[in-house]
This record gives sequence, structure tokens and C-alpha cells, in this order.
Amino acid sequence: MEYTGINGKANAALTTGIIGTALGVANNGGLGLFNWGRGSADGQQYVTKDELNYVQTISAKDSEIALLKSEQNTEVKIADVYERLITRINADQRAQSDWNTQQMVNNAQISSAIAVNANSISALQDLCGKLTKTIIPITNVCPEPMPAKNSWTAPTA
Repeated sequence: MEYTGINGKANAALTTGIIGTALGVANNGGLGLFNWGRGSADGQQYVTKDELNYVQTISAKDSEIALLKSEQNTEVKIADVYERLITRINADQRAQSDWNTQQMVNNAQISSAIAVNANSISALQDLCGKLTKTIIPITNVCPEPMPAKNSWTAPTA
């Protein structure tokens, strides 16, 4: 195979790019090979492993404190909601009890009225039963009718 000059230039550019990237990573990518303790160009300083562990421990404790505070706040809110619900439930139970008591009074009055009406209907049925006999006694009719055979006669003149 024969290589042209263009291919050689591409290889040279690729090699230069790889070397530049490697040096950049070595310098600014966290290895600190060429920047011994002086910090980076953007004002950040490198820290030791112990300093990093210290900062991470403090951050973990801050997170734990924030979590405990949020849990405590949640418990307070839950207790507040519980108290409001219990108050509302008790008020609703009292209102329902009052309504049930009034309904029992109404039911007793209606039952009494039904019993009175039932007695009146029974009395009317008894009376109708007496009036609708096949033979009605003369004492049941008012005014009392005249006897079937009386002394009265029609005038003939």
C-alpha cells in the first residue's frame, strides 16, 4: 500500500492531539503532576485526602442534621393534622348523635300517629261492617223508621 502525504499529516495531527490531551489531563485533570500545590488557573486549590475526608464527613453530618430536622418537622405536622382531624371527627360525631336523637323523637311521634290512625281505621272498618250487614237492625238506623205494618192508610176521597 502506498500512503499519501495527506494521510501522514492526519497521523501527525492525531498524535499531537493525543499528547496534548494527555498533558492536559495530567496537569488539570486532578493528577496535579505539573502544579504542585499552587492551585489551578481558575482559583481552585488542590486538597489532601485528609482534607477531602474532613469536608465529606462535615457534609454527611450536615445532611444527617437536615434529615433529622425534616423528620422532626414532619412529626410535628403529622401531630397537628391528627389533632385537627380528631377535633373534626368528634364534632361530626356529636352532630350525628344530635341528629340521631332528633330522628328517634320524630320516629316515635310518627309511630304514635300511625298507631292512632290504625285504631281510627279499625273503628271505621267495624262501623262499616255493622252497616253493611244483610239485615240491618232497626236500632242501627237513625232516625228510627216506622214499623212495616202501621195503622196509617192512604186517603181515598
